[in-house]
Amino acid sequence: MQYRAIPIDSAAPGGARHHGDILAGIEQLKCLPGPELTAVTDLAKRVLGSDMSAFSVLDRDWQWLTARCGMEADRLPRENRFCGRVVDTNQVVLVPDTLEDPAYRDHPLVVGEPHVRAYAGVPVVMLGEDASEIVAGSLCVVYRQPRTLLPAELETLRELATITAALVSSRLMALELADLAAKRQDDLDRLARMHRQLGQAQRIAGIGSWRLDIATDAIEWSDQVYAIHDLPVTDTPPLAQAFSFYPGRARRVLSDAVALAIEQGRSFDEEVDFVSALGTPKRVRSMGEVETRNGEPVALIGVFQDISRQYEMEQALRRTADTDELTGLANRAGFNRAFAAHLATAADTADPTEARSSRPSPVTCRASSRSAAAVAASIHSGRSCRAPASASAEIARPFQPVSTLSSTGGGSSVARLAASRR
Repeated sequence: MQYRAIPIDSAAPGGARHHGDILAGIEQLKCLPGPELTAVTDLAKRVLGSDMSAFSVLDRDWQWLTARCGMEADRLPRENRFCGRVVDTNQVVLVPDTLEDPAYRDHPLVVGEPHVRAYAGVPVVMLGEDASEIVAGSLCVVYRQPRTLLPAELETLRELATITAALVSSRLMALELADLAAKRQDDLDRLARMHRQLGQAQRIAGIGSWRLDIATDAIEWSDQVYAIHDLPVTDTPPLAQAFSFYPGRARRVLSDAVALAIEQGRSFDEEVDFVSALGTPKRVRSMGEVETRNGEPVALIGVFQDISRQYEMEQALRRTADTDELTGLANRAGFNRAFAAHLATAADTADPTEARSSRPSPVTCRASSRSAAAVAASIHSGRSCRAPASASAEIARPFQPVSTLSSTGGGSSVARLAASRR
């Protein structure tokens, strides 16, 4: 009777499963702990008095003699091999006399070299992550004369198989960890490359990213945000000082946008005036939205862009559109636009108590008259209108904390800012 190998994917008795792909080819086999496994097979040969011993790992096609003593071949075809039966059945295989066993008396290894007359093999079983048994291979001793193992000798062979399983398992775990470490390093390298590319894109576009923690007022800036502020990368200002880079009206616009974002979950996109740490006037665009956790706002995240060049180009185009081609003087559309801008500036700088009066005060009238005169003068001179000196003075003046961003009271400044609008 010929022994027929059980298909590799079949379940072995006792709930164990095969690991036919545990080592995919010779390169993986080279990674096994060769000297240690050879020491185990040598010990089995000496203790049990065998002529040969081997630890075998089986894949779908081959029986790999990973560690061996007294044998020359390093692999054998998987079909109809002694160790294949051990692995496929997850059972101890004892053949005291191959010539008396119909399954093996005509076996090539029995009638030819190395003339196997007795064989004893035990499965090498590892435990998987779910505590299931995985048959990794077999440990065997081979004799050239008939031999029956005593129970104590069989137990010794089982114990040596347990040591072998521990050696193989630890090496496979080390290989998996090394593979994970290599993949992690690849991921880190890829992230670093993407970070560099993102930094290059941010520098080209003049765009940076930011995050503001609502509970702690902690600010996180990308490198380009520091560059727009003309600040060193390590010099992150507190929240109140960060708002000081925006002159009066721009500061109110942005603080209102932040408050509405926290209170109502609105995203915002604002273009406002800005003065860097070096006193350089700029035009910036700030976009933001709420980051939530469990339905509650925890932070604001967004992007920040220096649009000064774009803004200057738009203003140049607007001045061209507002200027008469023939005379070079401002046309009526330009006059109306400049006059409205001066009135808005006068309203921003006016005393709030005067705004409640039923009639404009003499100061307001004089401010409006001066604004109108400035507009008229700029029109007749062909120059663009500029903000009154009071606005420039406000930009140059050291920052005075906005009342809604003061340090008094409990909670973060951003949280109080949102609460003040309720």
